[in-house]
Formats: sequence, structure tokens, C-alpha cells
Amino acid sequence: MNIFYYDIAIPIPIRETFTYQSKDIIQTGTRVAIQVSQKV
Repeated sequence: MNIFYYDIAIPIPIRETFTYQSKDIIQTGTRVAIQVSQKV
């Protein structure tokens, strides 16, 4: 099983991307649903 990693941007005012992991190949421009958790 392959795992693919993608840099994604979310629509909030920060200047960094997040890493998204998927079992599927995702085309550039595809919207994905993410869950963001706060580090304590």
C-alpha cells in the first residue's frame, strides 16, 4: 500500500502549508477535507 503526502494550503491568514496524507493520488487543485487539532 502506498501513502502519498501533499502540501496543502488552507484559507486562513497564515504563511505556511500543511502536510496531507492520503492513500490516493490527488490532482493539483482538488479540495480535501482536513481536521486540524491544536498542539498543547
